[in-house]
Amino acid sequence: AQHLANALTDNTTLTRLNISSNSIGINGALTWSKTLLVNSTLTDLGMKGCEIDNEAILHLSAALQSNSTLKKLNLGHNRFKDE
Repeated sequence: AQHLANALTDNTTLTRLNISSNSIGINGALTWSKTLLVNSTLTDLGMKGCEIDNEAILHLSAALQSNSTLKKLNLGHNRFKDE
């Protein structure tokens, strides 16, 4: 999943991607956060069941503040909790 995220930094055509059920954890979420900072084509990203925790969510949410193209993000069935 990390190699895919890195490849998508230069993506100009892919708009939908589902990486659900991949155990990316915090390291993968950090990589995806960096990708979302620069990717301008993804509109739909599925990250359901990727073992994402609260720390990872903070990084993803910070990246999303700079991303104006992603409209749908599925984070269901992950390991983050209300605090």
